Amino acid sequence: MNYCKDCKFWDQFYEDEATRAGAGYCVRYAPRPVIGKDGGNGEENVVWPITRENQGCGEFALPNAGGMARELAALDCDNSNDFNG
Repeated sequence: MNYCKDCKFWDQFYEDEATRAGAGYCVRYAPRPVIGKDGGNGEENVVWPITRENQGCGEFALPNAGGMARELAALDCDNSNDFNG
């Protein structure tokens, strides 16, 4: 199984000193709106999902050396597949 702690989309913000277990944000997608999270006062916030390091999901991705710039470059359109002729 692939774990959050090894995913490029996971941002650790906490590590328990006794157990060495971590928690972090999954930043795979934009933060999600949450209403009334702070004491039920109706205040609106946006948050990323919080996960433990030993959790996982179906969208795991290994970190890569090229970072986001390489991924964005890979998304550029290639005109060799142009359907217009």
